[in-house]
Amino acid sequence: MYNKPVSCTYVTLGTYLFQEYVAAALNIPRNRIACHTKRAGGAFGGKVSKPALLGAVSAVAAKK
Repeated sequence: MYNKPVSCTYVTLGTYLFQEYVAAALNIPRNRIACHTKRAGGAFGGKVSKPALLGAVSAVAAKK
């Protein structure tokens, strides 16, 4: 099991979704994901689901 905390910096309005996707991709609990959010702007334009999916893919690549 992967016990180290994972730190992610991203631009999204959906912190919960981002954390959930990364945790599922790495097969670790959500409380092991430390989220650092940059300013995201308005609440339109796909800033919730797209960064979460890309974050999960990036987390898997970074782990290897």
